[in-house]
Amino acid sequence: MFGFTCINDGPTHFINREDLFEEAIELFSDANVLRSHVELGIDAGGVSRDLLSAFWEITYGKFFDGSALLRPVLHPNVRNELWSTLGAALSHGYLVSGFLTVRIVFPSLVATLKRPQVQVSSSILRSCFVDYVSTVESAMLKTALQCQSSFPGDLQSRLNSFFYRFDCREQPTKANMMQLLDKIARYEFLTKPMASIAQMTLWDNSRRAGFLAEVSG
Repeated sequence: MFGFTCINDGPTHFINREDLFEEAIELFSDANVLRSHVELGIDAGGVSRDLLSAFWEITYGKFFDGSALLRPVLHPNVRNELWSTLGAALSHGYLVSGFLTVRIVFPSLVATLKRPQVQVSSSILRSCFVDYVSTVESAMLKTALQCQSSFPGDLQSRLNSFFYRFDCREQPTKANMMQLLDKIARYEFLTKPMASIAQMTLWDNSRRAGFLAEVSG
């Protein structure tokens, strides 16, 4: 049988590549697996990172929004338990295998791992937002941030349209540009996805303490 072999303290679990997402969700919903600290994912020469990388690539398309960098998006037809399982997969993969997805935008990622109330600096929020938008938009923002005085007419017009798209009704200027980027980034990465982030941290309440105790022991 070709597929990932995931081992916990009990029987060996096989995950087929063809049904990887569904079977991985079932696996990470198993409290016994989450309490196990042995390597997950021995697959014909592969390791757990293969399983986790493939799993998250599928997950991005289903539950995240963005292009190069992504943030979680709550869907009304997705049950809360599934978000909790995704949080378990994220934390378990990092704690056991050292795997941490690099495509989830950093403020959303750190909020998921360390609780939604985590404090993220304004400079990190702005930097992540500039990387989150399209290449053309990123170049425009970098040009605006480097301006020493008021923005040229064409740049001002493009900035107005860009900020309006993010529901910002205040005209960006050299004086308020960084403050506006901070507000938009905080909303996009922490406030807007708060419901999904909160669900992804729920698994910790009932399972993470026991898991960490076993790992540290």
